[in-house]
Amino acid sequence: MSEKPFCGNTDGATALFLAAQGGYLDVIRLLLSSGAKVNQPRQDGTAPLWIASQMGHSEVVRVMLLRGAERDAARHDGTTALLKAANKGYNDVIKELLKFSPTLGILKNGTSALHAAVLSGNIKTVALLLEAGADPALRNKANELPAELTKNEHILRLLRSKEGHRKS
Repeated sequence: MSEKPFCGNTDGATALFLAAQGGYLDVIRLLLSSGAKVNQPRQDGTAPLWIASQMGHSEVVRVMLLRGAERDAARHDGTTALLKAANKGYNDVIKELLKFSPTLGILKNGTSALHAAVLSGNIKTVALLLEAGADPALRNKANELPAELTKNEHILRLLRSKEGHRKS
């Protein structure tokens, strides 16, 4: 049996992955300075950046991005760190990710971070993504516009105000 450095358990979660999941910033810095691979995923494709985003650890996300984490690394199901943060409404995480220009368009799983934000009903997250240039006219794999995924009048007004007025 071959040994993997920094390997934590049978699903391939490394010590760095587990530290990212728990938000242990000092441990993360130590592991990275000791040679841990910032992009080493679990068997399901989940990278440390993705799990830190899912858990809302914005400082961990910032450190990992500065240390070379792939901003658009996707799990096997196609979800990215930005999509997960948008789904959860973790705006501080989203702000860190946006500094590294992640994909705002349709992902390989057929949806976008904006679609996820609309579905979660978080108007601040929707506004943040629209301000960053997310396109409210993009359709997901089910041919749905973000506006077709909500009945929230505030979100609908915001989406409609941005249609045709995206940043270039």
